[in-house]
Parts: sequence; C-alpha cells; structure tokens
Amino acid sequence: MHPTLSFTLQLLFWLAAGLVVYSYVLFPLLLRVWAGDRHHLPGPPGGEQRLPPLSILMAAHNEEAAIALRLENLLAADYPHPHDILIGTDACTDATNEIIRSYQARHLNIRLFAFETRQGKPAIINQLVLEAQHPILLLTDANIFFRQDTLTRLGRHFVDPRVGVVSSAFASQPAGTLGISRQEKSYLQYESRLKFQEGLLFGSCIGANGGCYAIRKDDYVPTPPRFVADDFFIGMQVLLRGKRCLLDPDSVAELPVMPQARREFRRRVRISAGNFQNLRYFWWKAFRLKPTALVCYGSHKVLRWLTPFLLLLCLLINPFLWDVHPGYRLTLLGQSLLLAITLLDSLWGERPMLPVIRAIRHFYVMNLALLVGFFRWMRGIRSSTWTPSRRVVQ
Repeated sequence: MHPTLSFTLQLLFWLAAGLVVYSYVLFPLLLRVWAGDRHHLPGPPGGEQRLPPLSILMAAHNEEAAIALRLENLLAADYPHPHDILIGTDACTDATNEIIRSYQARHLNIRLFAFETRQGKPAIINQLVLEAQHPILLLTDANIFFRQDTLTRLGRHFVDPRVGVVSSAFASQPAGTLGISRQEKSYLQYESRLKFQEGLLFGSCIGANGGCYAIRKDDYVPTPPRFVADDFFIGMQVLLRGKRCLLDPDSVAELPVMPQARREFRRRVRISAGNFQNLRYFWWKAFRLKPTALVCYGSHKVLRWLTPFLLLLCLLINPFLWDVHPGYRLTLLGQSLLLAITLLDSLWGERPMLPVIRAIRHFYVMNLALLVGFFRWMRGIRSSTWTPSRRVVQ
C-alpha cells in the first residue's frame, strides 16, 4: 500500500474511532469531573414562594387505557398557584374523549380540544399554546406520571428571568430482567446526568426530556409542519435566544420502560428521523449559540447522530489496514466480535442475558435505528402523527 494512502486510511480510522469515544466517554467524563460532587440544581432564593401560574399542555391519541390515571395524577399535583390542563386529542377512535369530558364536568381547570382529523403532536401543541392562559407552559405526555412535587420543583426556576426551559429527570423501573429494560433505564439515567451537568455548568442542557418540560410562553417557537422531534426543536430555539436551559434532577417524572426491543427500535427510528430533521434545520443556525452551548450540542448530539456512520467507516477501513500493523487485526477482530454478539443476542430474543452482552446489543441496535432513521429522513417525512405503544398501567 502506498504510504500516503496508508497514512490517510489510518488517520480516518482513528479519527472516526476517537470521535465515538469522545462523544460517549470523554465528554461525559469531562462534565462529571467539572461538576464535581454537585448533584442538585440550586433554585433561586425564594423560588418556591414565588411560583408562577402555569398551563399544562398534552396531546393524546387513543389513550383510553391510561388517560384517567393520567388526569388523576395531574389533578393531584402539589402546585399552590393557578394551573389549567389543556388536552388536545388527535382524532381518537376510542373512549379517550368521553373519559376526558367526564373529568372536565367535575374540574373547571380541564379543557378539551378534540381534533377530528389527525394533526400530530407538534401541530396540536402549537394550537394549544395559543389557548394557554398562563406565562409558563408545561408540556407532557400521556404515559408520563408526576410525583407530587414535580411541578413545584420545575416552576421555582422561572423566578430567574434568564431561564427559558427546565426539564424533569426521568425515573423508571425496569420490567424484570427481560429484553432491554435495564439497558434503557441505564441509558435514560446516563442522558439525564449529562443534561443536568450541561445545565449546571453552562445553562445549556441540550434537548429537553420531551415527556415533561416547562417553557416560558414568550419563548415558545411553533414547531414547523411534519417535524417529529419537537422537544429538541423548541429547546434549541430557546438556546438561540440566549436563555438558559436546565434539567432539574430533583423534579422527577415517572416513565414506564418497555422491555420489547422491537417496539423500542421502531420508536428510536422515528425519533432518529426527527433528529436529522433538526440537524438539517440547525446546521448553520447552531453557530449563533454561545460557545459553551455549541460545544455541548456538537459533543452530545451531533457526534451521537453521526456515530453509525463513524462505526461503518471504521469497519470498512479496517480490512485495508490488515498488513499495516498487527494491532489492526485485533481491532478488526474486536469489531467483528461485537457485531457477532449483537446478532446472537438479537436471535436470543427477549429472554434474560448477561448485562454486558445486552448492553453491547443495545448500543449497536440504537445506532442501527439512527441509520434507518437517516434513510427515512432522506426519503422525506410526510407526517408527524404517531401511534402510542401499548401502555403499562400500574
């Protein structure tokens, strides 16, 4: 092999591998070291005594199995100031509307907007924002459940006028040892920790947890048509305005984790297509972010979204380096072994497996979903409508 070609291939190989390691390991490690032993987000002095009124917005489609418990959960929230609950139903064909109306008859702060044609969550939220009466908006989903103090811990941060978005952390209970439930729970905790540290250190939490986050009504920018990952779009617009975006680990929302890898894969493909929508939309706009926010965006999100292509690049280049150095034979063997473990564990199905093996599978399947989502985005996203997964109601 010509020395120039050999050098170029080796440079590409180690650059691709290094970017993956940086995004998943080194960047989180740097944040952890910098954050030190700080595990809580300090609230403004007197924040809990000066809570602003807020409007809770939720889109729902065929949620008859969960909507009653969700409404009971919202009504039980320990929030001392006025709040109303606006629910937009997306052409429901089950009893969702009837259940909501039965609650609406007993609670004046519940408002139902029943759309007869499919809109998709972002379009429904855009319209609910126009109807909201309070300065703070709390956006949530039908499968998320608040703890009693979730709203209070979110609302207290808006005493600080610099704060534009505050996200809750997710707590979840794994469904036994089946499937990928443990891996999903670990990944949610890993992501929440990253977002908390980004907010704590720089005020630049990248990507609110879409199931539960609050935003100032004045900072809300309507999501464009056919956008899927609306929560990321909304949070980035706030960062572009120079406002602070935070994640409060003490404001906890309960999220059920499903163990079925196929369902999770379909969900991730849909979200991944939305990620590439956002990557295209913010490609140049992102350079208007504050430097620290831009670094967090590139390190935490852009490199993650590009990881499947970086992994493929390493795999494709490695055979050409077989005779350059014995170490490249080991890297090719290692990559092949990881892919073989992923394939074998996928064939094993949802039955229990060693956590380390299932974690390898989870990583590669997650990146496969990103790759599939990229091609779905390339073909064009024609709708932002969704079908909810079967709800686990406890």
